Amino acid sequence: MAKFTSLINTLIADDGGDAGLVLRNMIKAYLPHLEVTGQATTLKEAFHMITRLKPGLVFLDVQLED
Repeated sequence: MAKFTSLINTLIADDGGDAGLVLRNMIKAYLPHLEVTGQATTLKEAFHMITRLKPGLVFLDVQLED
């Protein structure tokens, strides 16, 4: 198994209700090298969070609306 020396800051952008929470819990349980630093529910909010937080990874709902 690979060893990670630093966490990857991660943003979840999803308006699907429980889907974002389920994804956050799965990341916490199975991907210890990822740290969820933000969660957006609109496209506008996601854009601002990406600009401000500069995450290394974004889980983006491709049907996210504003």
